[in-house]
Parts: sequence; C-alpha cells; structure tokens
Amino acid sequence: MKKRCPDEERLADYMEGHLSPEDRDKVEAHLSDCDDCLEMLMLTKQLDPDKARFNLEPAPNRITRSAVQLVAELNVTRYDSFKKKTGTVAKAIYSKVSDCLTPAYWTNDLVMVRGEETVSEDCVRVRKKFKDTDTEIEIEKAGENKAHIRVRLMGDEKANPRIRVTLKKGEREISSLLLDENHALFENIFFDHYHLVFLKNGMEIGTYSFGLTETAHGRR
Repeated sequence: MKKRCPDEERLADYMEGHLSPEDRDKVEAHLSDCDDCLEMLMLTKQLDPDKARFNLEPAPNRITRSAVQLVAELNVTRYDSFKKKTGTVAKAIYSKVSDCLTPAYWTNDLVMVRGEETVSEDCVRVRKKFKDTDTEIEIEKAGENKAHIRVRLMGDEKANPRIRVTLKKGEREISSLLLDENHALFENIFFDHYHLVFLKNGMEIGTYSFGLTETAHGRR
C-alpha cells in the first residue's frame, strides 16, 4: 500500500535542508516511489527564483513554501506538459509573492534601486517589514567565502534609533549592533546559515533567516 504523502511543510523543509538525516532519508525514499510528489518537487525547483545572485537559502523560506503550496493547490493534471505546468505555476507564484521581493530575486540583469543606485551580480537587497518597522537588508560578497551584511531603517523609522539587530548562527550570537545613524554593518561574515534578529526597545519584533553559499559556478 502506498504510504501517505508528505505535506507541503515537510516538502518545503526538505528543499530548504532543514530536515534531520533520518527524516530526509524518509522523504527521499517516498520520492523514489511517488511520481506525484517527485513531479511537484521538480516543478517547484524549476521555479526557484534565485538562479542568479547570491544564492540565498536559495530563497526566503516564505517563497519556497508559497511555491510548494501553489504547486500542490493548482488544478493541473499530470497529463499537461511540463512546460505548460511550469508556466502556470510561475505566473501564480509571481503574482502572489513578487511584491515581497526586490527584483533582484527574479531577474538576471542589473537591478536599479532608488534612482541611479544599482545592485550588482554579487549583491542582493531585500525589504522586510517587522510590525511597524521597515528595513532593508543588503548582502554583498566581500571575498572568498565572505560577505558584508548591511541593515538600514527605512521610512519613518529613520527617526527612531532604538533598534538593535543581532546576527546569530543557530543559537550562537555572532555580533549585535544598534542601528546607529539608521544602519548597521556586519563585515566579512563567512558563508553559512544565519539569522538576523531585530529588537525594538528590548523586545524582539522579527527574524530574517538566510544562507550564504557559493553558486555552482563559484562566482558568488
């Protein structure tokens, strides 16, 4: 009898590398025996919006999960062509999540940000809102297996200096900075998985999780 298929959360965790070795083996064993789940996983990976740029995570968790959920929910039959399915899901995902991202996640070209400022192939900017606090997170390659991480306050929050951002690797604190003059800089951070934890007046208001890795061709 065919085993129960993993839900969207489990597939998203598998794609993001968050499963334990034992759970990962279970998912892979299921994929080897379930054409439907394997096809859904292939469709989702085909839509990975980070084939250029810095190879973050490879994308924010909410994007992977949105992709998996939409692929699962869209009414496409297994007899549709792979290309047709991919196009259908791509339009749906772009419509749902493109307003959450700067264009750097979706294009291979240089991206204009605020007039003449540009984002190069080794630099990504992401806008994040934590409750009533708007931030911009910039990650730029700084050398072999290293990156600079800049955090800026945006909008009305520029007048409020009581924001602290802490860089953590797992549960270990790497560095903690006040957003002095509305920005903070973490320099020469080695490629790995991290969290940025934001605190306002001593209270946590949000977390941004990401990963820094080289791309397959080693340029970022």
